[in-house]
Amino acid sequence: MAQNIWSGVDIGKSAHHCIVMDDAGKQLLSRRVPNTEADLNVLIDDVLGLADGGVAWAADLNRGPASLLLTLLHNRQQRVIYLAGRRFHHAAELYRGEVKSDAKDAAVLADHARSSLDPHYLPPADTAARHLKVLTARRSMLRRTVSARSIV
Repeated sequence: MAQNIWSGVDIGKSAHHCIVMDDAGKQLLSRRVPNTEADLNVLIDDVLGLADGGVAWAADLNRGPASLLLTLLHNRQQRVIYLAGRRFHHAAELYRGEVKSDAKDAAVLADHARSSLDPHYLPPADTAARHLKVLTARRSMLRRTVSARSIV
């Protein structure tokens, strides 16, 4: 019988943290990955290589620094679950006592996606909108970098 896996990705500006769980909640992978197309493609390939069933991806952001990852996932026809801020906060409260970290947040996302009865799947944007989101997010990051350097 094919087993699904659940990938939680804590989105960061320059890097993301990914935790992958199986149906039983056993952790299969934990990795911090730079927010670059090449590195994200390697991550996606590795996660898909772990699956003998379906993969559901869960993220805590649906725009900005998440745009590149979401575009790459949708280009590969992957299911992406979005856990909005308030829902994520409530889900994270179930894991009290643990120190907040990117890995913990990614694990919360994966576990919530695994156990959710009514996940909110993100519909893929049309091609032009996806490209525009990626370019806009990249431009914003570059502007912040230039601004930060000019202050120093």
